[in-house]
Parts: sequence; C-alpha cells; structure tokens
Amino acid sequence: MVSLAVEFSYRRATLADIEFIVAAIIEAERSGGGFTAYERMFDILPDELPATLRTLLEEDMPGSELCCDNFLLAIDGTDPVGCLATWIEAEGASPSHIIRANMLAYVLGAERWSQARQRLAVIHEIDIPRESGTMQIEAVYVRPSYRGRRIVAGLVNEAIARCRIDHPGVRKAQILSVVENETSSKAFLNAGFSIVKQTRATNPAVSSLFPGTGRVLWEKVL
Repeated sequence: MVSLAVEFSYRRATLADIEFIVAAIIEAERSGGGFTAYERMFDILPDELPATLRTLLEEDMPGSELCCDNFLLAIDGTDPVGCLATWIEAEGASPSHIIRANMLAYVLGAERWSQARQRLAVIHEIDIPRESGTMQIEAVYVRPSYRGRRIVAGLVNEAIARCRIDHPGVRKAQILSVVENETSSKAFLNAGFSIVKQTRATNPAVSSLFPGTGRVLWEKVL
C-alpha cells in the first residue's frame, strides 16, 4: 500500500541519489513523449543518455537543474518517490542557460557542441528566457505508483518554504513546461501556479528536436 502524502519527508539530494535524479531528469525531459531534447540536439543515443547526465551531475555545478544539490526529494520511509530541481536564477551572475551550455560543451566536447548549434537555433523560437532573481523549478518528477497524491504540490510548498528562509528577497517562483504535457499542467495548477506566457513553434522541424510544439511559463507569487 502506498503511503499518504502527509507521511512524506523532504531532504536535499546528494550524489548518493544520482541514479534517481538521472531517471527523473530523463522522464521530465521526455514530457510524455518518446525522446528528450538532449538526444536529438546532441546525437546522444538513448542508452548513452544516463551516463552523460551522470557525468554532468557529478560536476555538481550550481545554478541549473544539472546539479544534485539543487534537487529536493520527497521521501517515503527511506526511498525517494518524487523530486524537483530548484535554484535562484543568475544568483551567481551567470544565467542557467550559460551554465548548462558550458557544462554540455565540456562533457560532450567542443565539436559535438558546435555541430548542435544549428539545431539549437531551430528551437530558439519557442524559448522563454528565465527571469533573473526568481526561484526556478525544473525536472519535476514523481514515481508512477505515487502519482495522483499531490506530491508535486507538497514538493513545491516545501521548496517555497525553504526559499523564503534562505532567500527572503525572492518574490516569484517560475516553471517552464511543454505545451502538450497535460499531466504537468494539472500538477502545476494544483500547486497554485498560473500561466503567464506561452510559445508555439512555426517551424515544423521543432517537433523532431523537442518533445512538443511549444513552451509554457508558469508563475506563482511567493
């Protein structure tokens, strides 16, 4: 029998949780589709993706979703059953997309990164810039057997409570999702977020590189 949400505890992830985090990132990036943008952008085979993400996470560079320390876990007993990544955008001066790009270029190599530039330009039209000084939430994931128990709402509430203590000047929390991901949309609505911006692709090539036709920016005032 699955435990009720009120019995869950929360803690920050460590490198000891890396396998769960890798699986969570992959499922969150798929957004209900059959592939991740990492695979299509950088010619990473599905079997290679876990090892690539593991290497990125082991760098433990703060400021984006590719850092174990940025993950908050929902725990049932001793087992992680859900998670999300959270950070303050550009807190260390560099925005998250620059941090992530530098990490990918380092791990994948300059040649592979250079070859991906044209593909990155294709999906640029659906990008929504992250706002500096805001609490960012990414890589939201719950184990399938635990879904429907408002675990995302619990994680979000815990993350916001911690943010209010550690970063009292932060006024907004934001989440980026894929337009077609209805499961995530319901979870974010239940967590008190509302849509403030949405993009749609005009280039049909986007759907071959990204698991959706656009992005949605969700926001909640803290």
